[in-house]
Amino acid sequence: MGAARSRYQELVAHDVSFRLLCSLALHGAARRRREDARLAVLAPADQPAVAAAARRHAAAAERHGRLLHALLRGRGLTAVPVPEELDRPARLEWYGVGLPGDRLLGDRPLDRSELLACLAHRRVTGERAARRTAALVAALGDHPEAGRTVRALAEDADARRAWSRDALLRLAAAGHAAAVRRTLREAALAEAAVERDVGLALTAHLGRALLWPAPRTVRLAAGIRLAYGGALLGGWRRPARLRASRGAGRSGTAPDTRRP
Repeated sequence: MGAARSRYQELVAHDVSFRLLCSLALHGAARRRREDARLAVLAPADQPAVAAAARRHAAAAERHGRLLHALLRGRGLTAVPVPEELDRPARLEWYGVGLPGDRLLGDRPLDRSELLACLAHRRVTGERAARRTAALVAALGDHPEAGRTVRALAEDADARRAWSRDALLRLAAAGHAAAVRRTLREAALAEAAVERDVGLALTAHLGRALLWPAPRTVRLAAGIRLAYGGALLGGWRRPARLRASRGAGRSGTAPDTRRP
C-alpha cells in the first residue's frame, strides 16, 4: 500500500498527470451522465426501478463533473481533450460492451436484450470503478485537495455496482438467467481487454510526461499484461458473478445467482 500511495501522490502532485487524469474522469462522468439520462427515458415500462436508479446516477455523474472541474480550477487548469487511445467509453463501445451511442438517442424503449446489455455494461465497469476508487480512497482519501472528490467517486461506484447487480438479479429470477450469465461473461472479457489497452496507453503517456525511467514503464506495463492474463484465466468471473446483498430477499431483490 505504501508504494501505491506514493505512486498516486506523485500523479496528483504533477500538473500534467493531474490534468490528464481529471480530464479522463470528466470524460467518463459526462458519458455516464448522458447514457444514464437516456436509460431513464428508454427503460421498459415494467422496469421503473431501473429508470429511477438511472436518473439518480445521471445526477451523481453531473455532480462529479462539477467536483472535477473545481479541482482543475483550483490549480488554474482546464480539461484537455482525451486522446483516442485513452477513451475508455469509446473503446468499450467498439468492443461491443453496452449499446451503440446512437441507439440511446432514439425514442423506442429498450427491449429485454438491450436492457440486459446496458446493465451488464454498468455491472462490469462499476466493478472495476469500485475497486479502483477504493484504492484511491486508501491512498488519497485524506488528501487536502483531492480527498473529497475521490470519496464521492468511490461512493457512487459502489452504488452503481449495487444497483446494476440487483437489476440483473431480478432479470435472472424472471427467467433470463442464461442470458444474464452469457452477457456478463462477454462484457467482462471485453472490459478486461479495454482495461489492458487503455492501461498500457496511459502508462506510456505518463511515462513520457513525467520522464519515468524506461525500466519503470516496462515494469508497470508487464503488470498490466499479467493482470489481463489473470482475467482470461478466471478473473473475469468476479464482475460476472452476482450475489444478492444482505436483506435483499426482504426488500424484494431476487435471490443469489452465482454461476457465471
